[in-house]
Amino acid sequence: MTAPPIDPSPVLLYDAQRDSHHARPRWRGSLHAVWCVLSLAAGIPLVIAAEDGAETLGVAVYVAALVGLFGTSAAYHRGTWTPTARRVMQRLDQTMITVLVAGTATPIALLAVRGTAGTLLLGLILTCALSAIVLHLFFLQVPELLMGGVFVGLGLVSALGLPALWDTAGHAAGWLVLGGGALYIAGAVGFHLRRPDPRPLVFGYHEVFHVWVCVAASCHFAAIALLVAAR
Repeated sequence: MTAPPIDPSPVLLYDAQRDSHHARPRWRGSLHAVWCVLSLAAGIPLVIAAEDGAETLGVAVYVAALVGLFGTSAAYHRGTWTPTARRVMQRLDQTMITVLVAGTATPIALLAVRGTAGTLLLGLILTCALSAIVLHLFFLQVPELLMGGVFVGLGLVSALGLPALWDTAGHAAGWLVLGGGALYIAGAVGFHLRRPDPRPLVFGYHEVFHVWVCVAASCHFAAIALLVAAR
């Protein structure tokens, strides 16, 4: 894959933590654009492979959340926006993290936990996710660490379905979910520290974070695929 072309009039981005402006790195958003296409291409067969209504719904919600996260991120990071539109897109981009956490937990609740327990777990996850979305959309200047804690907390609530996933889809699926979660957390820590930052004008700390997200999401996709196959 070749690097995106150099923008003759680079977009200036603001880093609140560093309190400075910088040119948009050439690779910003490119990985998520690729993963958006890959998620859609791999997700459609996964939805088709689901057997019944609840199973199909759970997998479809997950695939929609996955494609939505990567698509929104790619549009936000690759597009040239007015200041107002950029703020809106930034909030949508960050909100999609919550949507993906809840979306990933949906097929686990419906296919692995199942029954009343699965419905209750899904209700708890959706309630937490909606609360996080409201917090982010309607409260200005939410601290980065607070939102990170909310995302991790939502992931821990979703982990209540892990024992059922382990029993239904096997150890590999369980380890993939745990590994993906660990990768998300590692990426979030690196993002907060702004490290590593190999080539700030081409492939900086934010692009490294996107690599973590792509690999973590791939782990979770593989786990959901194993769950669908086990059913």
